[in-house]
Amino acid sequence: MHSPFRIPMPAQVLVPIFLIVSVVASLDLLARNEKLTGRLTGLAKNKTLSFKRKTIFQNHGYFLDFEDQLVLEELRRADYRRGGVYLIGSSDVKWATALWELPPSQRRFIHNYAIGATTHTAQWQVLRYLVEEEGLLRAGGAKTCVILGVSYLSIAHDMRTNSFFYSLWSRHGLYQASPECGIRRVRNSAVCFCYVERLRIGAFLAAIRKRVVRPFERLLYGYVEPPPSEAPRIHNPSEYCRMRREGMGLNWQVKLREQTEQFGIVLDYLLDRNVHVLVILMPRGSWESNLPYQGAYTNAIAAACQQRRVGCLDWSGLLEDEEFADANHANSFGINKFQSALLSIALPFLREARTIP
Repeated sequence: MHSPFRIPMPAQVLVPIFLIVSVVASLDLLARNEKLTGRLTGLAKNKTLSFKRKTIFQNHGYFLDFEDQLVLEELRRADYRRGGVYLIGSSDVKWATALWELPPSQRRFIHNYAIGATTHTAQWQVLRYLVEEEGLLRAGGAKTCVILGVSYLSIAHDMRTNSFFYSLWSRHGLYQASPECGIRRVRNSAVCFCYVERLRIGAFLAAIRKRVVRPFERLLYGYVEPPPSEAPRIHNPSEYCRMRREGMGLNWQVKLREQTEQFGIVLDYLLDRNVHVLVILMPRGSWESNLPYQGAYTNAIAAACQQRRVGCLDWSGLLEDEEFADANHANSFGINKFQSALLSIALPFLREARTIP
């Protein structure tokens, strides 16, 4: 005799699945909420502390670092059908903006695709991947502006296979990258989506534990966490110069010639596709006057741009020394100034291309 309250077999299977899917979907929606993310990661507190200490201001949400968020989130969700403005460069470009603070109507079309510790060769590989695999030029070259933020530090980085750049792309098993073959995706979109959402939910739950559970643990065990230091950083120009000489090496002029050639390849690649290209010589501190690299690099880059009739803006003196967090990265004050200058270029281009009103 069958019980009238017995659940049919299909429902016995479907109900638990439905509940699991509902819970996961709800967690994913919460993890995607930007305001909640900001609260759990302490974005406002970090920004305030950055202003007081005059240090780099970071916002990479639940991801490991800026580049992790770029590769796993921003590149995967980008929509190139209406064009846009794209920043390419190394770490001094990466830390020079706070585009997440822009209105959504602007943030959708202005992107910072810079990756730290990269040469012009690596930056070309990023552009090739974006154009040939992700459809960066889907709207056409006329609606696409690529701004190359350049500095002589891009000629000094070690780009062997085990470098940061190639390990970045390979760290999650979704991409493969090498100096010889460039960048390619090895997992389809569905696998990438599931992996990233699982990563996001896990980080979201960890952030909740940190913000909610850990205070009770501190109270239980009587542990008082000391407040972070608010002392502003102090520049050390002599140490900056020592680091630069050590990093550039004795054969820096050979590296300069090689990377200038690679930079020319980047320009030709974009110009052949009718992309609107602009080059910006990134801001440098006054201590650079004690080194020979900036002048030689500026001359080489300016000549490459002039030969191809590409606009080259010298922003090397845009920031005051106190607007740097360290030897070459902007702090919050420098970000405000650089981003304002950037928007004075990006927004008119987007209006002229009829991408934004």
